[in-house]
Amino acid sequence: MNTSTTTKIIEMDNGDLFIEIPYSILKNLGWQEGTKLEVNGNIDGSIEIKKPVEMTTIELDLSEKELLDIMIAAHKLDITFNQFVMQAIENAVSDEE
Repeated sequence: MNTSTTTKIIEMDNGDLFIEIPYSILKNLGWQEGTKLEVNGNIDGSIEIKKPVEMTTIELDLSEKELLDIMIAAHKLDITFNQFVMQAIENAVSDEE
């Protein structure tokens, strides 16, 4: 589900910044006050707010060459190794559905 909106950043008297997420989006995403969220800045100046994904540790048996190839591919995309692996896993799961 891709839900986007444009909103203003509001500065409090103490200097803290906040945004107000419309109720319809909160309801649609199942978020409520107190929901832990992850905020990422994008190159175009926009921000992405999402609920963090629960992670599990998995062991990968990669050769040095395979590891280097993955790291180079991630670097070319300007993302971390972990982000690259997460995208690969998400794509594989999506392809199976």
